[in-house]
Amino acid sequence: LSDSEEETTGTVSTSDLL
Repeated sequence: LSDSEEETTGTVSTSDLL
């Protein structure tokens, strides 16, 4: 996912691993 989504959700760390 994009870095922009990281700031929006803050839970991208989990999605990043998937």
